[in-house]
Amino acid sequence: MALTVVERLKSVAGVTPTEARLADHLCHGYANVPFVSAAEVARRAAVAPATVSRFVRKLGYSDYAAFKRDVQRELYAVTSSPAARFVARSGLPEVGPLLASYTLQTTTNVEATLGGLELADLEGLCTDLVGAQRVFVFAQRVAFGAGWNLALTLGQLLTDVRAVEGARASLADEFSGFRPEDHVLVLALSRIGSDVRNAIAYLRRRGVPFSVVTNVSVAAAAKAFPDACRTLFVCTRGVSAFSDMVPLLALCQLITIAVERVAPTARTRLTDGEVAYSAFATFAVAEGGGRLDGR
Repeated sequence: MALTVVERLKSVAGVTPTEARLADHLCHGYANVPFVSAAEVARRAAVAPATVSRFVRKLGYSDYAAFKRDVQRELYAVTSSPAARFVARSGLPEVGPLLASYTLQTTTNVEATLGGLELADLEGLCTDLVGAQRVFVFAQRVAFGAGWNLALTLGQLLTDVRAVEGARASLADEFSGFRPEDHVLVLALSRIGSDVRNAIAYLRRRGVPFSVVTNVSVAAAAKAFPDACRTLFVCTRGVSAFSDMVPLLALCQLITIAVERVAPTARTRLTDGEVAYSAFATFAVAEGGGRLDGR
């Protein structure tokens, strides 16, 4: 049986270090080959155009165009049209077993998240949040929805709570106003991107206290979040990135409940909606339109 293009790339003998780098680039960018020229391949792989020509000849092709055509033929052989993929997806698994599996795994993760929680860390976090002049909830990508919800909920309990989106939070105008009197709660799931690393480095330089909620390992958290006041862990085993929301939301809800217990007087504060309703009702009566409740 003839070797595939990738097999040829991995097995070609007598290559130079530069050609080895080119081979590695072509293996990883195999699907892009039909759409780029030899010059573009050379630029992306940081090699000379002549290296590309010489290397494809070592693979047994007359020139780059022949190599490109062979890659195209292989891709056509293993891929399907959108219409074919749509038909293939019609045979979805039964929902019942899927629901049972999801329920079991999610329940297990929620129990592991709450059961493995260090109560001292939870109590300390609540005390830090209540004592801070301002609280910022910093969440990236998949965790941003949960972070936004947590900020809205804590905003009913604490004086000044703000949500900061991770995708933009490394910008100077997002972080420049942070002060040591504030507290930043970082939500980071699935991966610790450069935006989170830059944010943590900035907070450390400015002496701004911060805590972390994450699903990475204890060892990875210690490396990624040095000097964090508290680190609370979410268990997300066996689920996809978007399913991480269930144990994360459970932990966020617990944080809200705990803050409410630490600062019980916060429950007497009017919500923004109630303030707006009261102001509008006063305006309506003053203008002769009557009360909003019809009396």
